Amino acid sequence: MKPQSALNIAKTNLKLRLMAGLTGFKTIETIDIPKVITKFPKTKDDWCSVDIPQLDNVSSCIYKGCKNSVFDPHLHKKRREHLAVMNEGGKLTLYVKDYGTYVLEYPNAIVIPEGVVHACEFNTYTVLMIFWHPRFRKSWDAEFESSDDKIK
Repeated sequence: MKPQSALNIAKTNLKLRLMAGLTGFKTIETIDIPKVITKFPKTKDDWCSVDIPQLDNVSSCIYKGCKNSVFDPHLHKKRREHLAVMNEGGKLTLYVKDYGTYVLEYPNAIVIPEGVVHACEFNTYTVLMIFWHPRFRKSWDAEFESSDDKIK
């Protein structure tokens, strides 16, 4: 992923701050990725883990984002996140701190570097295949950029 222009980066960073309520990191979430399709906490979106035996050092899931759903700003301190849009017509806007704003649609993918704040808004119903490198030791974890506990 290449950074965009300084103006686009500034706009993206402001958007992330507004999405987070202008506060800093307040919560660290650790939740198990379910083995069957389950609602992601405090959303209408669904997710479940996907085991890929040949990839020993990867955690992965399917995430089904509803149209107009928002996944709040967060980061994974020690993991890269690889997002791939799996369904025709799937489309989301991805905000990546210090990189810019990207529209990701089928059949494209993007990798977010470790420790980088990112968030997304689902423009349409979108099915994502998500990989984290290296794998989570026990549970999915992220630091959310907001003053509220977003997931419990």
